[in-house]
Formats: sequence, structure tokens, C-alpha cells
Amino acid sequence: NLLTVTKFIFGKEEKNAPELAKAEAKTEYYEGGRIKSTTTYVNGLPEGTKREFSEEGKILSAKIYKEGVLIGEGIEDESGKQQGLWKEYHPGGELKAQGEYKEGNRTGEWVFTHPNGKTEQKGKYDKRGRAQGIWKWYYENGLVLREENYEDDIREGTMTEYDTTGKIITKGDFLDGKREGMWIYELGDFKEEGTYKNDVKDGNWKSWWLDNGKLRFEGAYIDGNENGKHIYYFHHRHYQQIYLI
Repeated sequence: NLLTVTKFIFGKEEKNAPELAKAEAKTEYYEGGRIKSTTTYVNGLPEGTKREFSEEGKILSAKIYKEGVLIGEGIEDESGKQQGLWKEYHPGGELKAQGEYKEGNRTGEWVFTHPNGKTEQKGKYDKRGRAQGIWKWYYENGLVLREENYEDDIREGTMTEYDTTGKIITKGDFLDGKREGMWIYELGDFKEEGTYKNDVKDGNWKSWWLDNGKLRFEGAYIDGNENGKHIYYFHHRHYQQIYLI
């Protein structure tokens, strides 16, 4: 039988470690003696799953708490698997996500929300809980942040990312979850483009200063390694550095 549990950090005992706080289970009953609800408390605050039952013993709802804050609610079956419509919440109580579960897996369309109520992300899952099809992410101002496609939870096809004004700052293709072919990026004060093969740089790459359109860099890669001459230019297109590889 377990007698004690102690937590150490770099050899020093941590007093009152939160994960070692004693959990207390509380059960409420109907007048007839059947269980009405079960709740676990840690340091006086609800923690984990609270289940509510009908007088016939059927699970009516489940609520998930973390340090006394409600973070999710819906239905759990007798085995603890989430079923049907579920809602998840931000720490401040605002809706964070909403969608359906089947046998503990997210299924169908799910919508994730910023604390201000604007959509943050949305897309679909199959019955096994794998992301499928087009998924979109959004800034808090409502504009699209990113669009990408999934097949069986793996990114496949074109991914496009935008800045807060709607301008494209990243675009390229995925093949089996790995970058492949031509990609373009805007990174601060310059733009670059080049090709990937099996998720590593392969082929010629170039970059340009955004304010004047002049060349900033040119060079080649093979299997992610620098190959040949790599030239970097100053902002006014004088030579900055030359690497001979």
C-alpha cells in the first residue's frame, strides 16, 4: 500500500506541490438513493470531470474543470469517452471551441474561437478524429491568417499564409506532410523564393529587398546543404559576402 509521495526538483523537496494535493471525491444523491452527481475537488476547487446523472442512472452531462475553472462540457459515456456536442472554454469563460465527439474522437466540423468571439480556426475531422480537407485560421480582426489542406491528419497540397492586411507572405505545396516544389516567403524586410525536395532546400534560392526590389541573396542547395557560390548583397547591391562551398 502506498504510504507517501514526495516531489523533488534538482534534489530539493518541493513543499505543497499542486499535483500532490489530496483529491477529495464528493457524491450527491437523489432522495431515492441514486447518484445525482460526482465531483472531485483539489484544495477546495473542482478538478477533473464532474458527472451528472438522471434518476434512472443515465449520464446527463459532464463538465471538465481545471483549478476550479470550467474548460469543457458535454456528454461522457460510462467508459469515459466523449460523445455528442461538446463546448470548450478559455480561462476567462469565453467559448474556445465547439463541435461533436464520437467515441472520444472529434468528428465533423469544429470551430475554434478567439476570446473576443471571432473565429480562430475551423475545419473538419473524420470519424477517426483526423483532420480532413480545407482548414482555415483567422486573425482576431476576422481576416484569414492561413489556409491549408489535410488528408488523414497530414498536410497535403497548397498552404497559403497572409499578414493582417490580407497580403500573401508564405505560399507553397506539401506532399505527404513535407514541403515540396516552389515556395515563397516574405520575412520582415525581404522576400525569398526557392524549391524544396522532401522538406529540405534543394535547387536555386534567391531573395530581394522589399523596398527597392534589388537582389539580396542568391545561391543553391542540394539536400539542404549549401552548394556552390552563395552571394549576399548589401541593401544598395554591393557585394556583402561570398561563400565558396
